[in-house]
Amino acid sequence: MTDSIAGSASNWSNLRFSVYQANVTAPQGDACSDAGVRRGWNVLAGVKVAADSNYGSMTFGLKANNETTSSGYKTYKNDARLTIVYNRPPNKPTGVKLSSPSVACASGTSRPKIASTTPTLTAVVTDPDGGTVQAHFQIVQAGTSTEVWNSGTLAGKASGSSFSATVSAGKLVNGQSYQYRVTATDGSKWSGWSTALCEFTVDTSKPVAPVITPVRTGVAAIYDEDVERGGVGFAGKFTLSRGTSTDVKSFSYAFNSTTLSSTVVPDASGNAVISFTPTAAGATTLTARSVDEAGNTSETTYKFDVGAAKEDGIWMLDEGDGASAADTSGVGTARSLTVSGAAWTEGPHALFGSRPSDQALDFDGSDDFASTGPIIDAKDSFVVSAYVWLNAEKLTTGTYTAVSQDGVAQSGFHLSYLPSCTGTTTGCWSFGMKNADATGAASTTVTSSVPVVGDQWVHLVGAHDLTTKSVKLWVCEIGTPSAPGAGSPVASSSARSATPWSATGAFVLGRGLADGVSTNWWPGRIDNVRVFSGEILSEGKIRRMCQGAEAQDFTTGLDALDPTTENGE
Repeated sequence: MTDSIAGSASNWSNLRFSVYQANVTAPQGDACSDAGVRRGWNVLAGVKVAADSNYGSMTFGLKANNETTSSGYKTYKNDARLTIVYNRPPNKPTGVKLSSPSVACASGTSRPKIASTTPTLTAVVTDPDGGTVQAHFQIVQAGTSTEVWNSGTLAGKASGSSFSATVSAGKLVNGQSYQYRVTATDGSKWSGWSTALCEFTVDTSKPVAPVITPVRTGVAAIYDEDVERGGVGFAGKFTLSRGTSTDVKSFSYAFNSTTLSSTVVPDASGNAVISFTPTAAGATTLTARSVDEAGNTSETTYKFDVGAAKEDGIWMLDEGDGASAADTSGVGTARSLTVSGAAWTEGPHALFGSRPSDQALDFDGSDDFASTGPIIDAKDSFVVSAYVWLNAEKLTTGTYTAVSQDGVAQSGFHLSYLPSCTGTTTGCWSFGMKNADATGAASTTVTSSVPVVGDQWVHLVGAHDLTTKSVKLWVCEIGTPSAPGAGSPVASSSARSATPWSATGAFVLGRGLADGVSTNWWPGRIDNVRVFSGEILSEGKIRRMCQGAEAQDFTTGLDALDPTTENGE
């Protein structure tokens, strides 16, 4: 680079070269045979001086290394040019945020809470010259310049690329607030820190789990925990509560699903009410989750039973006289029982004062019975339920059947008392099914260890479960008004491998059928007989039936009266 040219006064004698740049050695060919060949040299140092000194112009000179000999002679065209390649610093990164968890940049009172000590930071880096860029993330304690973590300078990418870095474990502390930022380089120059002020607070503490309580007023059904209530189409409600905690921002919930897709926000008192209308009977689980601002969660499960569909046959036996007992199920054509010889007497609800009008049938154990056409298809799953009373003087004298359904030679099933059973001294309650409708056919029978007490009501439930290939029996002691039972059914089960068969004869109270002969006549009382076809009842429903719930209690959604306590209270 030379002094500025001052017109004709400038010559080789007074034009100084102030910055030596470079030399180029290029042998001259004879007769200028290399004419037109361009020569170039690096003038970066001179351009830097001019730029740093804010010169308005610069002058470059070119001379031979020996101006006194013709060997250095040369001529030049007038198209010399100066080529400058600029390198500007990268732009300050933009789009600075957390990508995991996904949280936008915010600060101060808008500073978000995150449930992670290893979040991922993201930013976009661009270079005005379009070169390769690198990012460098940093986290400092909020309100200070104390660094707690940095990513180091990340590998280069094209301008406009997104960069991400995950904070190393053990760097961030629960309850602390932090600021994050990012700078960029092109390998030569740095952009400076990102302009946006981005902060977050680490919150990894779980919120309180929701408390679930059924709403008890203004609803069709009250779905208490671990009991059977209501039924299909009977709406209920639940209150989800965070109590005195202020950390819970929302509740998510679902019925019978692990995907909690429904969300509600608690009111000022910390409660939210959700509705539930069952579309299917049986065991139901409500799962509710508390969610705090950071996304931490705590779950609660609440289990209850929705009342099953209506019975296929209901004989309440409340007529009190006459030779007919109505089927009140309302399913299909009513199938009244024809009463043969049995007398009418007081039923268990009347005895315990919960329903004074309750009546029952009393069988003499010789030839009394009540029957109607076939009710149950024993090839399928089914349940039969009855309250029975066995006369005490008959406990050791024989086998007695309370409920059965005839085949040609055998009862398809029989709910009975057996006088001799393994492990008991007073006989036992049993539920059995013949393995074939043939003379001498064997039975698959399940018996109960619950002691048999004469002259007292007991609730029996027998079931054939086609899915599990088993027969089941539940026995619930009712006791007496002065010594009521606990109202808790005791279950027994036995496997049944025999091929199910249909008994197409009469549905009978008071006797069974064996080898084509009516037998095992019942000496005692029977009441409130119910049949469920094609299904197995939940334990909750059986428990409520044992405690006195009648058929209408399941369809109205109301709490049932309990005959094991006086006046149902």
